[in-house]
Parts: sequence; structure tokens; C-alpha cells
Amino acid sequence: MLPVPGTNEAVEETAKAAQEAFKFGSSAVDAATGAGNVLLRFIGGPLDTISGTFDDYLRVRRITNQIALAKKVQTAMLGAGLSVPSRLLDLKFAVPLLQAASLEDEDSMQDRWAALLINAGNAESGKEVKRAHVEILERLTPSEANILDKIYTVPYVDNEVLPGVSTIALPDTAVEYDSKNDNSIYAASLSKDVALALAQLLQLGCITLPPSWEGGQSFKVVYQTILGRDFIKVCTVDK
Repeated sequence: MLPVPGTNEAVEETAKAAQEAFKFGSSAVDAATGAGNVLLRFIGGPLDTISGTFDDYLRVRRITNQIALAKKVQTAMLGAGLSVPSRLLDLKFAVPLLQAASLEDEDSMQDRWAALLINAGNAESGKEVKRAHVEILERLTPSEANILDKIYTVPYVDNEVLPGVSTIALPDTAVEYDSKNDNSIYAASLSKDVALALAQLLQLGCITLPPSWEGGQSFKVVYQTILGRDFIKVCTVDK
């Protein structure tokens, strides 16, 4: 039989229910905090200086990265002679860009995010930043980005076939492929790290491979792509 509202019995039942709800809520918070502490162990950073939940920690890290990004954007804009953006960004483009940039800790990669944002907001840059550029940068590691930079140091001429690039000296340098001297190229071997980086760049559309009659993948010679060339441009601020 249910207690009659307003009676002592009903008040006691309500109090008991509130206590149980509080206990459940406290247990849920404790469980979330405990889970957060476990997850924090997988993330590099000064964990002893940050207290609170997993969400608190991520929030602090993202704010820290946003501050660093803002400083880089301001410095790069001044260097390029820009005071304010001359082109406003759509939310569906700006939000993914800023969210991804706020997760980046590495200094050289933050420079690329700053350049991407500045070019997107500069109507006079002559560069059209696309969502694909954001997705590429979001997926690149610093070492992969460094290798990509090296590949695109090989000069090219607009409206001509993009050059083949010998990768045997990566990650230190890349040179234009010379088909007359390809014996030395194919006699060499790539390190596993370089091969994996090139495989990622291939998947992202930043390089392509020459046709192979034997099947499989050989990354000793790669070719620049239109997308890769465009990506390098939008990640650089012209001065």
C-alpha cells in the first residue's frame, strides 16, 4: 500500500528515495572519476598538476593548445601584413578546423594549423582551403608531415606532369627521380618507418605510385599529386 502524501510515512519514504538517489549519483561520479584517472594514464602531460575528471583534463589541454594557436596566428598575420580576417568562415568548416587544431600539441604542426586558418580567412591569399585539407592535416603525424615537405621540395612547373621523386634518402632529403639511373634506386631499401609514412601519404592522396607490373607496392619512387601540392600551399603563409 502506497504512503499517503503529506504524512510522516510519506516524508520518510521521500527522504529514503533522495538518499538512495544521492548515493547512486555519488557512485556514478566516483566511477566516472576513477575511469577518467585510468584514461589519463594513456595521455602524455603533467598529470600531477591537474586535478579533476578526464573531461577537465582534456578541457585544460585544449585551452592551452588554443592559446598557443592564437599566438601563432597573430604573429603570422602580422608577418603577412594582415590585421583582421577578410573572409569569414562557415561554421560547418570553421568548427571542424578549430576543434582539430585544439587537439594538436606539437609546435611545428600548430604552425601548419595556424597557416591553414589564416589562408582560409584571407580573401587575397589566392588559396581556397577545403575540408579535405583539414582532414589531411588532422591525420598527419609530425614525421609524416616532414616527409611530405621533403617530397614537395622537388621543383615542378605548373601545367606540366608532376615529377617523380626518389625516396631512398628520406626522411633527410628527396630528389627528382632519374629513370636513366634507376638501378641504384631499386637496389636500395627503405626503412619501415619511411615506408609506413609513405603508405599513409598515399592513402591521403598526397602522393601516388608509378604503375607496377609485378603487383604489390614499392615506395622507392613516388609522384607528387595535385592534392598534395595544394595542401602544401594552404599550409604555408606567403609573406
